[in-house]
Amino acid sequence: MISNEVILYQWQNDGPEDLLDIDWPKIQKECGVDHIKWLMDNESKGCYMALEITPDKSIKRLIVEFDDPQILSTYHMLWAR
Repeated sequence: MISNEVILYQWQNDGPEDLLDIDWPKIQKECGVDHIKWLMDNESKGCYMALEITPDKSIKRLIVEFDDPQILSTYHMLWAR
C-alpha cells in the first residue's frame, strides 16, 4: 500500500526554533515549478502541503498529504522519483 504522505523537501533548521519560514524559490528549483503548481492546483481535490518539524526541531519537512487515493495515484504517475 502506498503511504498517503510524501516528503516533498526537507532541510536543516538553522534558524530559531519558532521560525516557520519556507524558501519557496529553493523548493521550486529543487522540485520544479510545474510540480509545485500541480500540487497547488489540486488542493481542492484532496491534496495539501504541510510543514512538519521533527520532535527535536532539527529538521523541517514540506510534506504533501493526500485524502483522495486517485489523486495520490496520479501524483505518483506524474512525479515519482
